[in-house]
Amino acid sequence: MRGLIILIFSMPIQVFAWNLFGPDNYDDCVLEKLKGESNTREIRYYAQKSCDRDFPQVKEITNYSVKIDPWSWSVKNGELYFTFAQPSEYVVTSVKVHLMKKACDAKYANLSEAGADYYLVDVNIVGGSESGKTRVRVPDGGFHCASVEKIHGTNRY
Repeated sequence: MRGLIILIFSMPIQVFAWNLFGPDNYDDCVLEKLKGESNTREIRYYAQKSCDRDFPQVKEITNYSVKIDPWSWSVKNGELYFTFAQPSEYVVTSVKVHLMKKACDAKYANLSEAGADYYLVDVNIVGGSESGKTRVRVPDGGFHCASVEKIHGTNRY
């Protein structure tokens, strides 16, 4: 009996906690759900969807676009501020915003001119908010266009 108690207390806490309380990450959750099941596409889908609720996976959102209206963004005192509408099916966690000095419909003479006007800024969105701000290393003012290049988020349940 004494040997069993010593063995239990000498086990790594991660092994003991996993066995008592279930998986502690997305991959372990999927493996646990698939244990003893036939590994079909449908079962994998439901296992992944179930585990995504407990361990949300941040991914690029390609089937939703965030429109940044002229009134909804500004660069002041070295910070970019903008607002947008959160989609109903996702929780947006970050947005890559492309700032340009020219108007959105302006044409560039060549590729080097376009490259000089390319400011890409990452904006983290906290807690499902519909606004974001971030420090930027670009001069205040002088920007006439903002567009979204990439959106990252998690599924909303």
